[in-house]
Amino acid sequence: MHYRFGTYTLDTQCYELRQDGRRVPLRPKVLHVLTYLLEHRDAVVSKDALIAQVWSGQSISDETLSTCITAARRAVGDSGKAQQVIQTRHSHGYRFVAAVTLGIMLYWPTPKTAIPQHLPAVIWASLPGILLAKAGYTAATTGSRLNT
Repeated sequence: MHYRFGTYTLDTQCYELRQDGRRVPLRPKVLHVLTYLLEHRDAVVSKDALIAQVWSGQSISDETLSTCITAARRAVGDSGKAQQVIQTRHSHGYRFVAAVTLGIMLYWPTPKTAIPQHLPAVIWASLPGILLAKAGYTAATTGSRLNT
């Protein structure tokens, strides 16, 4: 799955963060924290839940978690003061609050003139938009007419 927010894209299949198409280097735990918060953005994630998920039963200090959150914020152009992407909910945990667009990787052949055949197409849309894009692609490559 691809998640786009602002100028950033988080690809959970390749396990990488990109800004404007350029890879943002992150330590694995920082990327894991960012991914977990993003995938659970519909709720506040408690410190205990985050530690259990990312550190799998290891005992870590609050400082370790705080450092990881700070690094995740910095990676996406956020800060503890601004909190435009990751909010701290005092005494409750953290929440990913930036607006997110989902992208779905579709592996169907693409026209040679559009992008190289070995690259998959990424569609940033809702399911109806994806179905319409697939129908449009099929119509374009077969020479048929798209009826919408």
